[in-house]
This record gives sequence, C-alpha cells and structure tokens, in this order.
Amino acid sequence: VEQGNYWSLEKIIKNCSAEDVFSYDNEFVFNRYPLNKITSLEIAGLGKEIISGLKKSEDTNNLLKKLKFSVQDLYANYELSKIQRFFLFAMVSYVMYLCERNSFDTETWKEKFNKIFDFGVPLKAKETQRMLNVFLPILFQKKDNDLFIVENVGMSDIKNSKFFELARQNFKIDYQLKRSNFDYYDFNNMIIKMHSKSSKLTIASGSLNRNMLSEGDSHLTLWHGLGWMKKTVVKPDKFTVGDIVCSSEYCAPRYKEHFFALNALPLGSVQTDKLFDKTFRKECNRVIRETHGIPEDAKIIFFAPTFRIGKKHHYYDFGMDINALAEELAKNNVYLITKKHHVFESLMRDKGIDASGVYTSDNKHFIVDEHFDFNQLICACDAFATDYSSGMYYAFAIDVPVFLYAIDVDEYMHGPNGLEIEYPKSVPVPFVGEPSIQKFMQAYKDSLNSVNTVEYKAYKKDNVGACDGHVGEKLVDYIKKNYLD
Repeated sequence: VEQGNYWSLEKIIKNCSAEDVFSYDNEFVFNRYPLNKITSLEIAGLGKEIISGLKKSEDTNNLLKKLKFSVQDLYANYELSKIQRFFLFAMVSYVMYLCERNSFDTETWKEKFNKIFDFGVPLKAKETQRMLNVFLPILFQKKDNDLFIVENVGMSDIKNSKFFELARQNFKIDYQLKRSNFDYYDFNNMIIKMHSKSSKLTIASGSLNRNMLSEGDSHLTLWHGLGWMKKTVVKPDKFTVGDIVCSSEYCAPRYKEHFFALNALPLGSVQTDKLFDKTFRKECNRVIRETHGIPEDAKIIFFAPTFRIGKKHHYYDFGMDINALAEELAKNNVYLITKKHHVFESLMRDKGIDASGVYTSDNKHFIVDEHFDFNQLICACDAFATDYSSGMYYAFAIDVPVFLYAIDVDEYMHGPNGLEIEYPKSVPVPFVGEPSIQKFMQAYKDSLNSVNTVEYKAYKKDNVGACDGHVGEKLVDYIKKNYLD
C-alpha cells in the first residue's frame, strides 16, 4: 500500500483481519503509536472499526464525533504521506456515506463533512481534490437534466417562485442549496460543479464562483436584487453571472456593465411573480396577522435593513430604543415586523452568536420574525421601510408605500458597501437620517400618500417596469428558444 498500490477503501477494509482492527482507548485514538509511525493499513483499520460500529448502533453522531477526533489527531501528531492522506480522506468520505445512505440529505452530509475536516489546508491538497473528484460522483449519482438550479441557504426565492413550478412542468431539473459563507468553499465548489456538468443550463439567484462551473457551461443568473441601486461585489476574475436577468429596460445596460455579464435580459424578476397573486397576498396577510396576534384594523410596517460589509459585531445598528419606539407604534395602532438578513442568519447558524442588534419589544409591537420569508412579509405589510436594501423595489413593484431610515449614510456611501445612485435624493420617498422616533413615525405617515405621485410611478417604471406577474412564463419561453434548442 505504502508503495502506491491504490486499492479501493472498501477492498482494504474487507481485507483487514480481526487482528488488524484496534479499539479506542480514548477519544484520541492514535496516541498509542510512536510519532510518525502510522500506516495506511492502520488508517483503514480505523475505518473498519467505525463501519463495524454502524452495524451495531444507530448513534451515527457519536461515531462521527470519534471520526472527527481521529482525523484531527492524525493531522496534529503525524506527518502523513500523500498516500496516507488519500486513505484518510477516502475513509472519512466512505464512512459518512454509510451514515447517510438510508436517510440521504445532501446539505446535512456536507455540513458533517465540514465539521469533521474543519476545511483548512487538508481539503485543498491536490491529492484530496483528485480523490473527491472520483468519490463524489459515486456518492451523488450523475443526472442528465435540462436545468440545474442552485441557491443559497436561507434565500430560496427561485424555488418559491412561479417560475420553479413552470420549470418543473417544462424541463428536467436538478436543484441544490449552497451556503452563503465559505467554510467549506472548495468542497462546495466541487459538488456544484458536478451538478452543473450534468445539466444543459445552470441557473443561480446570485453570482457563482468560477470554480463551480466547467468551461463552456451555460449559466443564467436570476439576480435576487431588483432595480438599480448598489455597487456590485462581483469580480470577473473570481465570480461569474453568465447572462443576467434584470427587472427593467433601464437597468439592462447597467447590469451588463457592472456584473460583467454576457447579456442582460430585461424580462423582469421571477421572484416578484407571486406578489401579483391576489389570493397569495390575502393569505399571507391572514396567516402573518394570526401568527403574531396583529388585529385586522392595525397597520403593519415591514422593516428590512441590509447587512454591512466589514462589520464584526453588529450587522445593523438600529439606533433607537426599541421598546420606546414600540410604545409609539402601539399608540398609532401600528406593528413593525423586521427580519434578519440572510447573510446574518448564516453567520448566526454557524457561530451561534446573535449580533443583529434587534429584538422583539416587550409589548410585541416591534417583532423580529423567524417564521416567514421576504415575499410573504412584503405581501402582508401596509408600508415598507429599509436603509439601503434593494428589497424596496419589491414594494415598488406592487405599489406598497416606502420610506427610508438610514443613520449611517456617510459611512455606508464611502465605505466598502456603496451605492450607484444619489441617495437618498434620487429615491422619491420620505427619508429619516437620524435616530428619532417622531421623525420615523412621520416618515411612515408621509409614505402612505407618496404612492400616487408622478415621481413614485416614474421611479417604479425605471426600476421594475418589466415585473408584471408573468416573468416566469417569459423566462421559460426564453430558455426554450435560446439554451435548449
């Protein structure tokens, strides 16, 4: 084995005799061996022991915990050859495959893989990449699909769209989620690339790393943002959007230039189609009020701030005393619902730290929602408030009153975030630039009268003029004529 005979892991394990299999003295299973004196056969023996344990117990979490300690101990105490690393990674992959085989869930499998390896230097080793390129197609059977749709966890707006249902009716589709953070970036890239190679067209709601696609792959981006507002963080040497769909004729040339797209297609946003469904909107309003105990005669403000690049502790500083604002909201029979940005939710899920800076008020008139998605909340609200989120264009699309609350304009405009518009002057809605409860409430009241202004209607046309409730149908037709013929 040590001379380079690359047997399959399964063959190695089957050929291990009972004498080759050792048991755990403690969590760090290799401490009994002299430093640097570990063989590939002993690594395979560890795999055999864990696999034997799988047959005797359903406690896969405990087995995976032992596996994690074993892998970490190997890397901490032994100088492994390339062949030894090959067997170590193959053993871990195979054991995890067996753990998940009966109740297979791709995202869970990726998460466990991530936790065991901690995804540092070992995963980036060339021999590891070669091994995974062989092993992953066995784990995830190759498919022959028309479309491969990939989205970030916490941002499944394509899957929740009318377009997704139409796509399932018209095409063979494959669907995967990927994480917003990059803790298992290289491994995630490989899985996405494998699915992309099995499909004629890859569709994403955000930019993809170039390593996720093979040369010549067709790629279409259904950008999750609408309108023309923010600078893009897409870098042509690292990310790609392929062709990009945008929300208006006005936005098309700007999207093409700033996203480095091949083409910008002003077909509208598939994410907005449901907003035009009156039955859907009515049901959203009903269930959200019922869930949060909001009376039918009360008004709802949906407040959706964006995240800040470079903020280490608070992704958003609300600036006002939440309980004090909630008291003023109650006096006016108004409820404010806010939702944490999907990027922050990913960080909280990974790190377990709530650094959002917002919380549900004592009187429940300021609510931090964890039940509903963005589109549902847009449909239920009587006014939409934000700082710099392009989510406001969803509100413009269906004539919801909008007002802006941003107390860090100078920092945001001149920092790593930045905007492409003259803010707030170019947005024809009320603006509050200081932490004032009175001004916040007045801006809300003023916004109710701004919807019918000439300025509001012109701004709506410029930014979301192609959003008409039928974007899904238009996109299906475009895909048939331009990507699958």
